Amino acid sequence: MPAGVGASAGGGSCPFWDSPRDGFCPAAPASPDCSIGSKTDLECRLTTTVQARPQLQPPPQSWQKKLNSTVQRVQQLKNTHNPSVLGVSVTWNSLTTTLAQLQPQSLKTRHVTLPFMCGIFAYMGNQPIPITQVIQALHQLEAEQEMDEPTPVGGHGAGMAYQNPEHEFSLFKVGKTKGSPVNNLKRQLPDLTTQSTLILGHVRRASPQFLDTISHTECTQPYKPRCAHNLNILSAHNGYLENYQQLKTKLQAKHHFESEPIKLIDSEIIPHQYEEQLAKTQNPTKAAHAIYEQAEGRNTIIILHKDAHQAHLNIIQKGKTRGLTIWTNQDNAILLCSREKPIQTTFNRLLREGRYQEITHLTRNDAANLEAHFTLNHRPT
Repeated sequence: MPAGVGASAGGGSCPFWDSPRDGFCPAAPASPDCSIGSKTDLECRLTTTVQARPQLQPPPQSWQKKLNSTVQRVQQLKNTHNPSVLGVSVTWNSLTTTLAQLQPQSLKTRHVTLPFMCGIFAYMGNQPIPITQVIQALHQLEAEQEMDEPTPVGGHGAGMAYQNPEHEFSLFKVGKTKGSPVNNLKRQLPDLTTQSTLILGHVRRASPQFLDTISHTECTQPYKPRCAHNLNILSAHNGYLENYQQLKTKLQAKHHFESEPIKLIDSEIIPHQYEEQLAKTQNPTKAAHAIYEQAEGRNTIIILHKDAHQAHLNIIQKGKTRGLTIWTNQDNAILLCSREKPIQTTFNRLLREGRYQEITHLTRNDAANLEAHFTLNHRPT
């Protein structure tokens, strides 16, 4: 059993901790041995485990400081909610997460920031937020560009999906035209007074391989696949999925790819891969972990999946990307963005009044591997 990981509250040890997947419990939260407290509609868990894989070189001092900082944030949450402990863990109402692998990359990592990467926004909670605020955040995210970055985060397209009053996902996307893509996206929205509890947004900065596709809406994210298994799935991705063609050949069902008539975009493989894994495992955490295991390259992947009773937010980070910051609070809301500034500016009041706490903060210079899986007993808008 890895250092720092203890037995469950029920007294049994988790059989998966001794598996080759260091620090990742594939059974959580399904395994009884991994449970903390009673499983009712009001009691789930938030579990965060942060550790470096033993076979890697010791993390540099800067990374050790970041790891310690993350653990301290989680411990603050633990003290606030008086939870049971499994490793570094927090228990509160209606929310489950396993943040299982936050670790430095091996020494083979090239310390170069890719200029062609997109930006992502996501929200999941039981308190609806206005889509106009999301548009404001996306507009700032689109223009985000640090002094030594050759390109802004967006500018090649924009998209947003949200759960509508009919409990379905409404999706709106635009490609690159004159002016700001986010401004063009705003004009596509039918009702700017809409509020929603499930939202996924994306601003595009295309990889060199796909620069010839930026004018096409079909090549813009988020993606909402025409799922063969009648699942409600959205995905957003930044980075470059190096083995996307290989992953496509492994898909077993017949899939329709929106971008394929123009040029198949690497990002569109992800939701189709997820739906097949979900049909196979019947477990959102295991389905997302399969994607984590197979994805090659530097990627941030966000998958939002809902059914009649629950919503699932899966987060995958591999290597250096545009960054990733995650906030959460005791009202069970999850808020994330590729850059911290647009959220601090646009949602400052929400963060303050909702007593959000930042539980993960990765800059574009941080090479990290991370998995986070959130499940919320969702009350539809």
